[in-house]
Amino acid sequence: MVITMLLVVGGFIAFTAWSVPDSPVAVVASFFPFFTPMVMFARIALSSVPAWQIAVGVVLCLLTAWGALILSGRLYRNNVLRFRRVGLLAGLRASPRS
Repeated sequence: MVITMLLVVGGFIAFTAWSVPDSPVAVVASFFPFFTPMVMFARIALSSVPAWQIAVGVVLCLLTAWGALILSGRLYRNNVLRFRRVGLLAGLRASPRS
């Protein structure tokens, strides 16, 4: 539900970026990893975006994907592979320390 809401908000920001691609909202949102694919596409299609902004957006997306992969691997290892009978919050607290 939260991820869906992030994508919906990103879509709304992308729609506004189609109107004014160089607005501060569109520029800042293009660096937020959940919004980057939609907002940066609109900005690139309608204006000239500096190469460093494109590179920063791509790197932030890749780092976020890498971090999500690491976190999900730890959660899977600690909560599924070890077959512990602890609640979700206890498993989440134990995961970053492993």
